[in-house]
Amino acid sequence: MTRCNFAIVLCLVTGTLVCGRAMGQTGQTSQDVDRSQIFRSEPSIRPGEPINQSANAFGYAAPSANDADLGVQAILKRQEQYLPFTFSASLPYYWTSNVALVRTGEVSDGVFAPAFVFAYQPRLMKTLYGEFIASQQLFYYDRLGAFNFTSFDAIAGVVYYLPQYHNLSLRLVYDYNRLTDDEWNQFFANHSIIASADLPIQFGRAMQLTLGALANVSFAATPAGPQRSDLEIYADYHVQLSRNFSVRATRSHRRLPGS
Repeated sequence: MTRCNFAIVLCLVTGTLVCGRAMGQTGQTSQDVDRSQIFRSEPSIRPGEPINQSANAFGYAAPSANDADLGVQAILKRQEQYLPFTFSASLPYYWTSNVALVRTGEVSDGVFAPAFVFAYQPRLMKTLYGEFIASQQLFYYDRLGAFNFTSFDAIAGVVYYLPQYHNLSLRLVYDYNRLTDDEWNQFFANHSIIASADLPIQFGRAMQLTLGALANVSFAATPAGPQRSDLEIYADYHVQLSRNFSVRATRSHRRLPGS
């Protein structure tokens, strides 16, 4: 089947350098699962900035000494309406120096990985949100098409924001992940509980650094051989260059079996 590959154009928009390290092998299925975990984007969408807790967040002018002369004044401003339904599409491009995750005879290649995410995130309390996500990501290699695969996720959980603690956000979700080959035949399915914490650090209005940690605990998998749990720490730097153009760089360290 001929596929239309826009990787050259897409790498100018968003690129991630992935250097694959050799790791312990438990068969071809384990290699496929490890490869999917390295490239896979976490299908998690945040429901916007945490709610502003400041005294000026309710549309009223700040108090002053002349209030008695001017009377009570209210500032009319547009109130942002929260929309719980979100759909997003992204077109990332990756490069790996070790496609098959082997100790010798490494081969490099590029990976075009379009992703489609639909999310429903109702507000349960002031800073507590539900999170229900369906995500499909496709992985197409430039030269080595035999490694192509797809990844589907169904996620349900909650997200809690703590504006008083530097906008810290805490997430606890259940994740069902299904991996299929290029012909949509399943070769791995996994059930896991994921807990994560994100701390955003703002630099001016256009730059933000996010530090985070994530624990992914698997409690059931088919087949059971490649099943594993892992831990990850990461840093994400985002720069908004203009209203419609931004650049993001992510660095993470994930503990994988045999690494």
